[in-house]
Amino acid sequence: MLNFSRLAIKTQFYRQLGTFTVPAFITNIPQSQLTILPNGLKVVSEQRPGQVASVGVLISAGSALETRDNNGAGNLFAQLALEHKGGQFDNLGSQVNADVGRESLVFHSQIIGNQLASSVNLLGQLITDHTYNDETFASVVQRVSRSIAADKRSMDEQLDDHLHSVAFQNTPLGFTVAGPASQVANYDRKTVEKWQHQHVAANRVILAASGDVNHEKLVELAQTAFSKLPNQSEFDFASRPAITYTGSGVHIIDDDKHDIDTIIAAEAPAFDSADAFVVKVVATLLGNWTHTDLGGKNVSSRLGELAASESLAKSLSTFYKAYGDTGLLGYRAVTDSHHSQDFVCELVSEWVRLSNSATEPEVQWAKNKLNKLALQASANNTSNLRSMLSEVQYLGRRVPLAETYARADQVTVDDVRRVVKRYFTDISPAVVAHGNLEEYPDYELVRSWTYWNRL
Repeated sequence: MLNFSRLAIKTQFYRQLGTFTVPAFITNIPQSQLTILPNGLKVVSEQRPGQVASVGVLISAGSALETRDNNGAGNLFAQLALEHKGGQFDNLGSQVNADVGRESLVFHSQIIGNQLASSVNLLGQLITDHTYNDETFASVVQRVSRSIAADKRSMDEQLDDHLHSVAFQNTPLGFTVAGPASQVANYDRKTVEKWQHQHVAANRVILAASGDVNHEKLVELAQTAFSKLPNQSEFDFASRPAITYTGSGVHIIDDDKHDIDTIIAAEAPAFDSADAFVVKVVATLLGNWTHTDLGGKNVSSRLGELAASESLAKSLSTFYKAYGDTGLLGYRAVTDSHHSQDFVCELVSEWVRLSNSATEPEVQWAKNKLNKLALQASANNTSNLRSMLSEVQYLGRRVPLAETYARADQVTVDDVRRVVKRYFTDISPAVVAHGNLEEYPDYELVRSWTYWNRL
């Protein structure tokens, strides 16, 4: 059993980043503890004040690790697990949630600290005990396939699926999480069982808890609750198809819709890339804004100020989606047909501006805000749990909050300009637009705005 102590984490941190004066309130926050069990299962926890905790289990699985033949099997596995064992969390006065993503499947619940043993045991049953009958299986398959066919996805979910389908064409990362309705409707127990044998193994599972938890107790509970897991997966994930980015666009025309929902994105570094933290600073710098903000045009985001001053849009948000091999940085915006061309031009041109003339004050502001957001997430058990699971999945360790502050301190204006120039200028973006697109710019025009011609 490998146990990474608080001292070991601090030693690694200082060796990598050198000297940096960390604020006292950061060093007083309890450090995370990470233990790797003999079967490969990882257990990570962080103590927080209070009598509640968030506990969850992550499986390194999702639609990006599926094939066309079993796309959606992971989502079906999660729904079957909830149907079979999810109701038992009600007896604890809690509720279990399933987040099915493209590279992860997470079951998590918020509990009272003294219910940790029962919760961990139920989480273990969720992913190992699938002794449901044929009637239950058929009922869940029918419900899931009908839900997919009815397409009850939110606009954000629809745009996100379109974005991945055009950005990662003909690769598993472009698959939808739920899979095709007609295909899911024909899945039998063998399909789900085969998926389970391929993905649900101890070396691909992480158990995490944040809040009123004792790490040694959590490790002891994990050894029992997940003892039925095989040590290794039966599937050779190294042989799966390579993930490749393809810049392109898709327009969904709806002339009865006044607003235009759009996403404009570009390929970004993977989660474990050396440039990933700089991209987080860039995403924070680009900012978020909605027309209902009380500050109006008096906002820190330059794009938000522009949208408010010239009435170019109703909302704007920036996202950075990081995966194991690649990522996406982009905007999600709501505008109207008459202002769409001007606003899209401003969105894409902002990348070019930052690559040439990002300023010290705006970069410092973004670094300060990123630190604030990290501190806020650390104070919320559920947000902290998600962060722990993602970092251990992709990095194999938990990044201390002090290291986040130190890395932010080291980011310079030159770093921002270099990273934006490398990833987000003179590129073929991924563009998705839905609405009345009569005046929405053509793809080639959007592509031309990603660089400046200078004589």
